[in-house]
Amino acid sequence: MMNDFIAQQYRKGRQIARGLTLLNLVLILIVEILSLREGIYSNLLGSIVWFVIIVCIFYGNRRAKWLFILYSILNLLLFVCGLMLGAINGPLSINLWIFSILTLVLQLVTSIILMGSSSVNEFLYGQANG
Repeated sequence: MMNDFIAQQYRKGRQIARGLTLLNLVLILIVEILSLREGIYSNLLGSIVWFVIIVCIFYGNRRAKWLFILYSILNLLLFVCGLMLGAINGPLSINLWIFSILTLVLQLVTSIILMGSSSVNEFLYGQANG
């Protein structure tokens, strides 16, 4: 009975983690492509770091999980401060704005799930410990 519950939690966590991993990777890639199309090159290293952190989370790395949460909070704060201070005011396409905001929202949702979902944490623990 208990093993069935743990297996069910693990499967549910795997599905959620896969979905979040793929969505985060796709949105970051879309933002990077749109940025490069508009001549914004400063985000490439940051995107590579995000990719590495997200993949490491999927394989159960606890440090990567907390780095993702920390970077997501900092990313959101920097975006809000940039808007408030007028630092983000160039002629960016509406697509880049939409996908950037979607990425920030997804990062926030992913952070909340990483902190609070027992099934995702069960899956990540299983990934890390075989």
